[in-house]
Amino acid sequence: MADEAGWLQTGPSFTITLADSVWADTTLQFVVPAGEAEGAQNRVILTTTSQRDPAAVAVDTFVVTTFVPVLTRLTVAPDSIIVLQGTTLRFTAQGFDQFEGDRAFTPTWSASGGTIDAEGSFTVGTMDEEVIVTATDAATGLQAQARVRVGEVFPDPARIVVEPDTVFLTPGNPEVFTALGFDEAGFAVDFTPVWEATAGQIAQDGFFTAEDVTETVLVTATDPAGGVQGQAVVLIEDPTTVGVEDEVEIPGSFALHQNYPNPFNPTTVIRYDLPVASRVTMDIFNLLGQRVARLVEASLHAGQHQVVYSAERLASGVYFIRLIATPIAARQPFVSVKKMVFVR
Repeated sequence: MADEAGWLQTGPSFTITLADSVWADTTLQFVVPAGEAEGAQNRVILTTTSQRDPAAVAVDTFVVTTFVPVLTRLTVAPDSIIVLQGTTLRFTAQGFDQFEGDRAFTPTWSASGGTIDAEGSFTVGTMDEEVIVTATDAATGLQAQARVRVGEVFPDPARIVVEPDTVFLTPGNPEVFTALGFDEAGFAVDFTPVWEATAGQIAQDGFFTAEDVTETVLVTATDPAGGVQGQAVVLIEDPTTVGVEDEVEIPGSFALHQNYPNPFNPTTVIRYDLPVASRVTMDIFNLLGQRVARLVEASLHAGQHQVVYSAERLASGVYFIRLIATPIAARQPFVSVKKMVFVR
């Protein structure tokens, strides 16, 4: 293996064992000089030789392109909420780069009513009104906003969302559910839910414990004042009932593997690993950062997964695969991006 720019830190030769008859994964380390410009490219030449048949030799190349992560999007949490007059609450802002990676910044806070300090601590006034809270990045001018509806009393929720909405559990294991209420305009509404489950046990703080059987359970949160409900599904499965032929090795970590083949025309296989049950989205983006396809949007078991993608409606060029996997019982997502090349 060799590269034209000299960024490659991995040794010039190494041995890998194919996981099956199609592909294998390995890790290459590159160190890009600090003064390298954005968009700089480095061509890597890879020569592979079969250990079984030394006469079987193949040469391939790929290109490594540099990019500088920049702040492209902000969010504010909570993004909409109803509060009582005189209430104090804390807003937070988060920044993302062009590939949805976290990007640190220091927000400048402002509000159309009430008062808000430099830390995002907002104190509501004493009038019934709607307030816009804004977080601004001074360097780029990017903004994100939240709406605050101020009133003397809380309205009843018109809609309830239970999180997580889908859970995979083994018998006897617990899960904590939360219920979020929203009014007809989409504002978050504070309420005290009444919890019920069709099986197992659930406490009134949302702490659910599965029974020692395999079954499907509905968890329901009800607003006692208005009767509005939200539900979640619990799928309880016993891994000891899986036959030897059906056993699947659970990956030790999250991973998005390089698509194969790459370059491709018009179909390619994208594999990814989930060490725990997760909510998964997988999207395809073009070089402008525009999403051109959503391949996955689902709650999935732990295991090895794959998607077959056809780009027959796209123009030839470079595209990016982005995987976001959030563990069912957590909030911190795993995010990974791979580049792929479509050649007609």
